[in-house]
Amino acid sequence: DVLLEKGIMLQAYTPGQHRVTCPSCGGGSSGERSLAVLIADGGASAQWLCHRATCEWTGGADLADHRSGGGGGSKGSRNFGRGLNGGGDDRSGGGGDGKAGGG
Repeated sequence: DVLLEKGIMLQAYTPGQHRVTCPSCGGGSSGERSLAVLIADGGASAQWLCHRATCEWTGGADLADHRSGGGGGSKGSRNFGRGLNGGGDDRSGGGGDGKAGGG
């Protein structure tokens, strides 16, 4: 299985979003389940994203053909849509320039 080759172990490999400990960073010192894994409807593909700022491991795989795509430890490839980041990830760049006050 492609996900197992990457060290991604889910309780169930069903379509939808899953949260597990990231095999890249181990969830940090607290071992949090920071890796979001999204399995597409029909189970044909999967995408993953670690939400720890010090890791941000991302990738994807075509599960139907068992060919891996991306995910070697890249940072910044955050074009997954809202499925993995829940639409509320402030690091995704929307709005404001981060500067306080103005003059």
